[in-house]
Amino acid sequence: MSLSISIPNASRSIEYLLKAIVVAVFLYLIYLAFTQKENLDQLFQSFVKQTNSGRLSYLVVALALVYFNWRLEAVKWRKLMHPVLKMDTKSAFRSVLVGLTTSIFTPNRIGEFVGRILMIENDKKLAGVAVLTLGSLIQLSLLSFGGILALAYLIAHSYPVPFVFSISWIFIISIILLAGIFITNTAKIIAYLQKKLGAFLPAIWQQLDFAKHLPSGYFGPIIVLTGLRILVYVAQYWLLLQFFHIDVHFDLAIATILLGYFIQSGLPLPSLLALVAREKLRSYFGIFLK
Repeated sequence: MSLSISIPNASRSIEYLLKAIVVAVFLYLIYLAFTQKENLDQLFQSFVKQTNSGRLSYLVVALALVYFNWRLEAVKWRKLMHPVLKMDTKSAFRSVLVGLTTSIFTPNRIGEFVGRILMIENDKKLAGVAVLTLGSLIQLSLLSFGGILALAYLIAHSYPVPFVFSISWIFIISIILLAGIFITNTAKIIAYLQKKLGAFLPAIWQQLDFAKHLPSGYFGPIIVLTGLRILVYVAQYWLLLQFFHIDVHFDLAIATILLGYFIQSGLPLPSLLALVAREKLRSYFGIFLK
């Protein structure tokens, strides 16, 4: 009897400890981000000045879009997991928030993977990794599409490079074809690998069996939701540029935001440090805006 009581208590204690560690690391990273920033008082005064400049609505809308963006991701996650595990939007939203929290201090999207997978039943975890990988591939393909076009536009705006758009479209079409081949042939790929390697770790292949029976139209809504999330992100950044009175032509601003997002997505940085990386990248891209 004592054993049955102590195990849940120990599990709950470990859960509380992990939560405390996550909060402590998050606060420490926030502290470093602010203490290592030069002229912090001047930046704060500038921020206060902007809030009194009649442009506060831009900041309010940008912050409101944060929730909308996460909500879109929750709907996308629920649709991705639908062939594996039926979950409601509330559970999907909670899973997304856990993934966002763990990704704050882990490289790239590793923490997001771990955080979301922790919220899934043990016999579905590998399948969860598989569908999350598919979602990441779709996002990377769309970011590549936008990022390459943005780079071509910025180059054409400032430098007379011949055939820049033709070359860009070659890269874009190649990426789309490769991603399309992989996505549309997921079932065949899994079946082939299972035929060759099915004798090894059969429990793993059993979890991946869902990929051979994906419903018709499975990827369409996911692609649309991913595109909407990218548009929301671009809109948020543009609203912040307006709030801080950063005068850049609309087309150049959008192209720079897309390019920065595309390049940053490939950097092995935690989410918090990625914010700094985006700032530096866009400052370098300023050569195209002259």
